[in-house]
Amino acid sequence: MQDEKKKEVQALTPRQDLYEIFGHSEYSLKKKKRIIDALDDIDGFELAFLISFILSVDITGHLNIISKDNEVIGVSFSRGFITHIDLPDKQTYFGTLMVELGFIQVKELEVALKEADIHIGQYFLKQKKVTQQQIDITFRKQMELRLTKLICDNIYNINFADAAETPLFIKITRKDYYEMCYTWLESRFTLKWLKEHFSLWEKDLVIFLDGHTYISEALKKPMLLQLPDFNQEIRKGVSLRRLKNLYRDHEESFLKSLYFLTLIGVIIFKETPEVEKVAKLQTIYFQLKDKKGNELAKALAELTRLPAHQAESVYLAFQKLITENADDDSQEYKNHLVKIGIDFLSQQSSEPYHEPVTKSNNTPRSQIEKNIANNAIALIQSDLLRGKYFEAFGQLKKTFVGNDLIPSMKVYLLWAKVGHALNANLKVNLTNFENELADLTREDKDTAEFEYINAMLAKLKNDKKGSDLHFENAIKKKAIFLKHPLNKGLWAKIMNSLGINS
Repeated sequence: MQDEKKKEVQALTPRQDLYEIFGHSEYSLKKKKRIIDALDDIDGFELAFLISFILSVDITGHLNIISKDNEVIGVSFSRGFITHIDLPDKQTYFGTLMVELGFIQVKELEVALKEADIHIGQYFLKQKKVTQQQIDITFRKQMELRLTKLICDNIYNINFADAAETPLFIKITRKDYYEMCYTWLESRFTLKWLKEHFSLWEKDLVIFLDGHTYISEALKKPMLLQLPDFNQEIRKGVSLRRLKNLYRDHEESFLKSLYFLTLIGVIIFKETPEVEKVAKLQTIYFQLKDKKGNELAKALAELTRLPAHQAESVYLAFQKLITENADDDSQEYKNHLVKIGIDFLSQQSSEPYHEPVTKSNNTPRSQIEKNIANNAIALIQSDLLRGKYFEAFGQLKKTFVGNDLIPSMKVYLLWAKVGHALNANLKVNLTNFENELADLTREDKDTAEFEYINAMLAKLKNDKKGSDLHFENAIKKKAIFLKHPLNKGLWAKIMNSLGINS
């Protein structure tokens, strides 16, 4: 147990966690799924890694991907295969691709679009205008094009829902996917993105993992062969910084090759002993206790290995460091460090920097912490009520996950998740939502928010009667929900009963 704690001493952001997965074969599937759930925003280039990871653990379900424009894309997986890509994109419509591939004529497609009441491919198959092989070729082309459109420098919000099975038309294997990733790295990934990405592991050791069935093919790729003695150098267990210096004249090819090997699980990063020593809460507390303002910001940035100007990301990583390394003997230091984190976050939100409140002020430290929390949660509640679930969910994770300031934290997180699923029409596991509701405290279950979440969940299940009943209960407990109905018919009925013309 002691050795296990030493392995996980350095706090990782959800993004860093994602890249550490391949290096921990002892992690359970449940823990790996939790790492996916912990992700907030994910870059389109990092999406390539996430899909590779899902393929590696042979899970079945749907990866829901939501763009900043609230466009919903779905990638379906079945036991190590990609089986379907759902993307609202006219350029990759099935009929359009069949025309481009020369299987049908434009006029034939126009007629089919007017007449067909089944999938366009099945329609032409039934008409004996195409063969099953041509249908399969078109499906495969569609999946490859849609995946390629996702891998870009965009920001997405993701959600993974387990499923018993997914529809299987044509499949992309793990090896097929690796070949696609290599092509993307050659043509789509930028040097600027790669340099920023690998800065997180600058001081870490690069560890080569033998035993991967794809290693020999991967190392024969032209981009990797261009690097002198690359096969030998990456097996030496030296730091990333040293390798970058060695290949500074081939920087772009080196970083692309490294990402390729990371993506397929051949390369992992391991913290050096110097970094691991930083983790004990007592040591961290004495490092930080006398620091203020810019000095504190710089120290936290170094500790979390994140840029100092990304205050919220630094705060999140710091809170996670505290939580993951706390035990009964370190409770006192945990409390001190939580306060340091809150103090840091409050300082970052005001310009110029103000010194922490001293005894000459009338506001005690606990009240300052409470004010910070209350101000943040008021903004989050406002976003939730206005249906801005994407923003609320991200802010909740960044600000509050990892500390105990908000007793009803789980309620707000669940509200954001259920609302997002309802608003974006996501494929989700309703049983998981029901279990999370059942696990809430008795106090949380007695709130208007609890009733409102139940109303949304009932609507997800197409249970209009249940949704209306829970919505009425929410209104009885908190009138503000009257302005945010889930069912317009019920809203009109309630307003009329109050003598108000709707």
